[in-house]
Amino acid sequence: MNAAIHKLRSLEERGPAGDPAPGLRDPRAVANYFIGKFMANRPPSPQQERVTPLSLQKLVFIAHALSLLDLGKPLLSEQPRIGDYDPYFPTLREALDYFGGSTVSRLITEGSGEDVFDPKPDAEVVRAEFDTDERDILDAVWKMFREVRFDCTKLTYLTGGSRTEFVDMKKKFGLGNEIPDGYIIEITSKRLWNSNPPSDHNNNGKRAA
Repeated sequence: MNAAIHKLRSLEERGPAGDPAPGLRDPRAVANYFIGKFMANRPPSPQQERVTPLSLQKLVFIAHALSLLDLGKPLLSEQPRIGDYDPYFPTLREALDYFGGSTVSRLITEGSGEDVFDPKPDAEVVRAEFDTDERDILDAVWKMFREVRFDCTKLTYLTGGSRTEFVDMKKKFGLGNEIPDGYIIEITSKRLWNSNPPSDHNNNGKRAA
């Protein structure tokens, strides 16, 4: 077992539900980072290149996984859960449900019900003050997404994921249950090191620049 996985076994203890460790980010804030990137640089062919609730769930999950692997710490205040077809974050699913499979056209705001989708003028956008390392992770994930022209399937395979792997995950943990950080770092390291050997990483488990 590599040093990064050994170190991250201890990260599964998050404390009582609803009381996340300091410094962990709201999944909606991470999603808003990507939505903001998209809104600032909308591609010329919106029907083909767009950000949807599904792609945001994938982007946030991959960012969390890379934070575990590269930074040695979880990114999010909420554990991903096993969905029917992909991992998901419950608060993010609720916030984006209104859009269905359409392009997400606005930032997520605080609130519930209609306030999330038709925000009041003074509604507060869900944000976080990301540090430099976290922004590097988020920018790297966004760059990958742009390189595959906003294709969720290609993004999944680019990071080593597969449908078989997800089915195995569902059998292991059960539909609707949390995916532990220890398992996320284990599968992520195997994915990335299939194409980037461990020798490309430094002693802290962080990928070499």
